[in-house]
This record gives sequence, structure tokens and C-alpha cells, in this order.
Amino acid sequence: TGFLFNGSTYIYMNALGTSGGWLQPDAINRFDQVGGATNLTSNGPFRAFVAYNGIVTNLNKLVDPSLNLVLYNVDHINDSGLMTVIDYYNVEYLLTPVLSVASSHTGSFTPGQQGATYSVTVTNAATAPATNGTITVTETLPSGLALMSMAGNGWTCPHGANTCTRSNSLGPGLSYDPITVTVNVATGATSPQVNWVSVSEGNVWLGNSSDPTSLQV
Repeated sequence: TGFLFNGSTYIYMNALGTSGGWLQPDAINRFDQVGGATNLTSNGPFRAFVAYNGIVTNLNKLVDPSLNLVLYNVDHINDSGLMTVIDYYNVEYLLTPVLSVASSHTGSFTPGQQGATYSVTVTNAATAPATNGTITVTETLPSGLALMSMAGNGWTCPHGANTCTRSNSLGPGLSYDPITVTVNVATGATSPQVNWVSVSEGNVWLGNSSDPTSLQV
């Protein structure tokens, strides 16, 4: 049974989602994106899975079928969404998300600054198919930054939420219009402050990135 350990308490991971069989979690990152092996049905074959937001997805359904791979287990997931997985012969592969997200800013922020901004851009890989689901961008700010607003052309960004969504398809090699993320910097904030941002299509995460931000005192 997979579990999380926070230094004093074991939390068993019974709420990953339903796959039809059993789940063997073997990897996790800072966004609680989990990978491992599942038998899909009670007597089915092993297949690599990813779980996010309560949805378990057979990783083989996310990989280009022309590669003729049968992926059995996820060994590692890093905070950018890259995974190492193995096949039946224990050959290991590095899988990279096709939908990426990047955060950028100009110059340094200062403690106590009001209205500092990040620019967040979602891009589809040149070799990937067009997207066909709801795209969600999620901001994960450090304790020294307070989210004031998120807004971008074509994006729906609920007031007070740390997410923006849109459903129009994004073609290969193209990017959506950027999202402007406005933050206030705490008076006692230390340097650097690291802004994390992630992107998902439907309930399957696709990529994360970080943007270290220096503070000029």
C-alpha cells in the first residue's frame, strides 16, 4: 500500500482514484502527482499509471501508439513532470510532457512590493497532437507572495482562485496567450521566492515549472 510520511505520521494513499484493479504507487512529486503500476482489472496485466486529482490514467494511453511500447511501471516523477518508466524487459525510458508551462518575470522584486507580475505561457510540443480537453493552469506561490489576480486573453480565471482554464484546441508548436499573475510581496519575504506553476489537460497533469525570483532588499 502506498503512503506518505511527513516526518511523524503515515498517511495511506487510498484516495488516488479507481483503476479497476489494485494500485502500486512507486513515485510522487511535490504536486502529489503519483505514478506506479496497476493491473487495471483484478486479473489483468501490469501497466504503468499516473494519478492526479483523483483520476487514474493508464500511461500507455498517453504515449504515441506508433512507438509500440508497453509500459509497466513508473519509477520516478520529478517536479517538472518528467518520468522514468520501464517496459516488460526492464528497459527504462524518459517520458517528457508534450504540453509545457513556463513562468517568467522581469528584474527583481522587493519586500513589501505591491502589484508585482509574472507572465505564464502554455505551449504544445511541435510533434504533439492538438489538445482536445479543458486546459487548467494552477499557480502554487511561496509563503512570501500573495496572489492578487490572474488574467489572460481567452482564459477564464475565477476571482480569488489560483487557476485559469480554457477549452479551445491548441495546435502543435503553438502557445496560448499568456496569463498575467499579479502578486504582492510580503514585507518579511526572503530571497529567493520560487513560483511554481503547473498545467493539466482534463484531469491528467502534463507539466510543471518553477521561476526563482530574487528579492532586492
